[in-house]
Amino acid sequence: FNVDHWDGFPVQKRALIEGLLGETGTITIAGDVHSSYACEHPVTGTGKRSIDFTGGAISSGTWGEFTTTAASSINPGLVALVPLLDQALVQSTTRADVASKVRFASTSDHAISMMAVSPDQVVVDFYLVPSQEGTGANKVSVVGTNYYDNADAYFAKRTKVTYAVIDGELVSLTPV
Repeated sequence: FNVDHWDGFPVQKRALIEGLLGETGTITIAGDVHSSYACEHPVTGTGKRSIDFTGGAISSGTWGEFTTTAASSINPGLVALVPLLDQALVQSTTRADVASKVRFASTSDHAISMMAVSPDQVVVDFYLVPSQEGTGANKVSVVGTNYYDNADAYFAKRTKVTYAVIDGELVSLTPV
């Protein structure tokens, strides 16, 4: 979507991924795109694949918020499509002719991610929190509210999504 990011440099991206894979595969962690993702790239000549984890925005705007603002300036009716963005990003990579797969996307939630690494696996927990809750006059900012004296209220708003890399494969560990 943005020529300043990986999407604008597919040949260089492929060369870097294949060069890093070696015999063991590569797991990358990233951020600064205001959304959270778990993605996997195809098996290369090494027989291994690259897996990317991207952590979301903690308190700055989310990609979903930016998309909502842009959509409302074009046609307010488009705003109704923004909640479908995560599903669209994942679904659009399920086609056989799309090599890299988005397995998880969260564009409207704020998040922190925690990674645990052991010899057998890498586990990433995405802790997601909505930007706002309520509707109309009752809408309040979740990320702008101070929960210092009421941590339980904050934790009740949080959703946890977990992915792991086990034997070189990206696996969801979140119960359905």
